[in-house]
Formats: sequence, structure tokens, C-alpha cells
Amino acid sequence: MCTHEKTNHPTRIKSIGLVLITFSWIIYGIIFITPFSSLNLKIKALICTISYCSSHVVFWTGVLIVGKEVANKYKVMSLLRRFMRM
Repeated sequence: MCTHEKTNHPTRIKSIGLVLITFSWIIYGIIFITPFSSLNLKIKALICTISYCSSHVVFWTGVLIVGKEVANKYKVMSLLRRFMRM
């Protein structure tokens, strides 16, 4: 029982990190939805700023959890990097 939990523990932690990375993209997506809401302009700017900052915090927390090798794999798969190559 103890050996199975020890081998499963790093997998759980990495999956939490991947969930955080995915969740950061969802938070980042709020930036694109906010301008179409009927809120005050100051509130929209505040929501966009908070979304942008919190998405980066959540993303880098997830990257720290999953490790360097997953982060390097993400860099290769990044859409931004593909667009910059063009």
C-alpha cells in the first residue's frame, strides 16, 4: 500500500500542475470576453488587468509544479512561438 502511494504521488502533483496551466488559459480568456459585457469601462479595465496578472501567476505556479521538462515541451508547442517563426 505504501509503495503504490509513493509512485502515485508525483503523478497527482503533475496533474495538478497541468490543471493549473489549463486553468490559466481559461482565466486569460476572460480578457477577450470582458469588452463585450455591459460593465463600466473602469470595471472592464480592472477585470482585464486582474485576469492578465492572475493568469500569469497561475500559469507559472503550474509550470513550477510540473517541472522543467514539461515547461520545455510547452515552449515547443506554443502557438505564440509558431506565429513568431512565421
